[in-house]
Amino acid sequence: MAKKHFETERRKWDQLSFSGKLQYLWDYYKLPFVIAIILLYIVGHRIYLNITHKDAYFYAAMVNVAPSDALQEKLEDGFMQSLGLSSDNPAVFYKSLYLTDNISSEHYTYTQASQVKILSAINAGEMDMAFLDEEAFAAFAQNGFLYDLSRFFEEYGAAFPETEKTVPDHFVKNMVILEDNAKEVALDPSVSYSASTEEYFMGIDLTESRFFKDAGFSEPVYLAVIANTPRGEAVMTYIDYLFNEKERA
Repeated sequence: MAKKHFETERRKWDQLSFSGKLQYLWDYYKLPFVIAIILLYIVGHRIYLNITHKDAYFYAAMVNVAPSDALQEKLEDGFMQSLGLSSDNPAVFYKSLYLTDNISSEHYTYTQASQVKILSAINAGEMDMAFLDEEAFAAFAQNGFLYDLSRFFEEYGAAFPETEKTVPDHFVKNMVILEDNAKEVALDPSVSYSASTEEYFMGIDLTESRFFKDAGFSEPVYLAVIANTPRGEAVMTYIDYLFNEKERA
């Protein structure tokens, strides 16, 4: 009986999308899962910071986005040099993160590990923004991870008048799921899915960014700001860097 129940639940699990699996884990194992992951991540990261004596200027993630070495250098070293930042105050980029529903994708096996790293970094306040493809953008949006960019620019945009004026033209809306019955659907596929949702500006289409417009991406890449970032000013400085070419102190 127990074996049959396990097989039934396993089939339901296999049918869920990665967003559904993320939601299922969050709903059923949120407390022990998050506590364990956060403690491990924070302890490990704090040890690393204590050893290296470096405080990050910001943390950014590349999810389903793999820029060329030349572009990555502009996104990292180019920014650091533009502000005159030293290696003691680095911009940290999480790379090789993948989220996909496509089981035939070469990156599918990395999805679960990426989910864990993304959740732990966000909950630890150590992910400020993310470069996302369409699929990852939808997943981050649906789970409520992303800042309302209209509000973000109201709070931090005044120091960058040109960026505050022009970048909103590249804002893209997405949908956050405020409440749904995914848990019931996972347990009983005969139940019809329903959800309460909200749309607002969550991403910046980087197609016209000075670094991305000739970078060879076949599909749009979005920059999104993580909702609980404690480094809003640094994020705004970086957005300005991506779109405006000018001398910086």
